[in-house]
Amino acid sequence: MYAGSSISVAAIVEHLMNMTRDLEDLAHLVWTLTQGEPKIEAIEKAYRQEVVPRKEKAEEMKAKLFEFMASGRIEVVEYSSFYLMVAMSLEKAAQSLDAAAYRMILLAGTASRNGEALSLVASQLEHVKSALGHLLSALRVVQSMSASNEKYRMLEQKIGNLKATEEDADKVYRKLIAYAITEYKDDCSSLIILKDLAESVEDSMDYIAEAGDYVRALGVALYSR
Repeated sequence: MYAGSSISVAAIVEHLMNMTRDLEDLAHLVWTLTQGEPKIEAIEKAYRQEVVPRKEKAEEMKAKLFEFMASGRIEVVEYSSFYLMVAMSLEKAAQSLDAAAYRMILLAGTASRNGEALSLVASQLEHVKSALGHLLSALRVVQSMSASNEKYRMLEQKIGNLKATEEDADKVYRKLIAYAITEYKDDCSSLIILKDLAESVEDSMDYIAEAGDYVRALGVALYSR
């Protein structure tokens, strides 16, 4: 690597770790909206005052990384595209969680809202939080990555855990879709809202897994150089 680039890499990875931590907070916030039977006014307030600002922060943090690149300070960093792709995936995950929270407002306004559906959504979000924890662990490994077999095994383990969590989340998603079709077959509005809600959470998981793929590719590149 060129002189000074190691400092830039440390700063970039720390930036991505902060994005991941903020996304964990957002996922937990959306999860809290599934607990109990909060009134639509409470969900709307939480959405406006807490969810949207967190989503916007993720967008701003991605933009700052791109500005850092545009300034020329990142040009000496190897594999810079991988860092940028991780940031983009995290931004899209935040946007998907924002969409999920908005659909909870719509679901709260339907007469057929019930605890079983929200319990399954909560399970989806628990897997999202778990996946983010694995992603954060993988980023920590990359932060100190070297041509070490032990470091490589650690990275593979963290990404493997993320992938396993994604597979478990997929099972919950399929169960929720099947439940929605069965229980809401006579209520098209609720069926569409719940389906969109489930898909929004599933999208966030997919983007987190996508970020994991880029983190793994980055780690492999650093290990192999």
